[in-house]
Amino acid sequence: MMRRIFHMRGDIAGMFIFLTLFFLGLWQILVAWKRLNGFSLTGYPDRRKASIVLGAALLVASSTWYFSKPGHFASPDVEGIETLLVMLCAILASTFIQCILSSFLFSRKAKKLFVPEKSNKVEPKTVALDFEGENAPALLFAPETPLGCPVLLLHDYGEEAFGVSFLAGFLSERGHIVLAPELDGHGKNPRTISDPSMSELLWNSIEYIKEISGSTEIAVAGIGLGGILAILAGDDECVSHVVSIDPPSRDESGNIDSNAMRELKPPLVFRSFIRPPAKGTNGRITLSQIVSLLPPIKSPEKPSLTFIGTKKTWFNDPNSISKIVRLCGNRKSHLMDTNHRGLSLDEEVACLVSEILE
Repeated sequence: MMRRIFHMRGDIAGMFIFLTLFFLGLWQILVAWKRLNGFSLTGYPDRRKASIVLGAALLVASSTWYFSKPGHFASPDVEGIETLLVMLCAILASTFIQCILSSFLFSRKAKKLFVPEKSNKVEPKTVALDFEGENAPALLFAPETPLGCPVLLLHDYGEEAFGVSFLAGFLSERGHIVLAPELDGHGKNPRTISDPSMSELLWNSIEYIKEISGSTEIAVAGIGLGGILAILAGDDECVSHVVSIDPPSRDESGNIDSNAMRELKPPLVFRSFIRPPAKGTNGRITLSQIVSLLPPIKSPEKPSLTFIGTKKTWFNDPNSISKIVRLCGNRKSHLMDTNHRGLSLDEEVACLVSEILE
């Protein structure tokens, strides 16, 4: 059997095995270079040196095996269009193997990075924000004895209001009235994303929470896309505090610089690529399309603005958050030891947000 495998290196099957292993090795180096934690075979987050060593070992071993026959490098038995077809099949096979292995090996999420959602003492109730006949749902967390400023809490792209329920419940237990609306184009909100800034949704939400709380000042917090919208909401004169949690970063051209593949598992990335979770006016709309249509991030004039990001490279690179902080006039920032999704589920992050709002 080993003799057959060794001598097949000159035919189509041999070339396919060689190229599959070769491209699988390149995958490990790409994972380490781009910090694609969700695609890693060596850890979660990726152990960069281990990935590079594994990739180099696959490259050297596959090449040594395939070209070990004297003169084979100069005169392989597979030529022309066959080589191209085998190469394309090997790329697809190596990508499939990488996705399967990365999802299987690290399907159990690390406790520190993925904190399970916890039950809250303050039970939310569903309310409706009226938009001239269209009702957008929202979760309202109302403590028996309200203390401190009310909070408008905005969820991330592709999520629903329930996605921030842990943070909302934590704040409500500390006396804050919290309103978490379903963003346009998301969940059960019938409104599509015709305005990427969602200015009408923000204005209606602010007016609603002011009315039920009787307060003239509110705080706005959001994660991811909600983090950008929170900054935009800061232009309202009644907003006293803004907390932007890991908002998508952009390069000089205004294109999104964040990368979901650093965190999300391959099946979810591919599913979101084929069918984006948000609904636009002309069909499904991706996060990068929304971000490219939003105005550049700038610091609101009045409210206190604080950024929260991740210490390691996940959805954003820590340097990207630092760049946003500089663009907003070097406002306060905190980097936490968790991933992007963990920011809305981590008790330490929730304590930090509560302290910021005091």
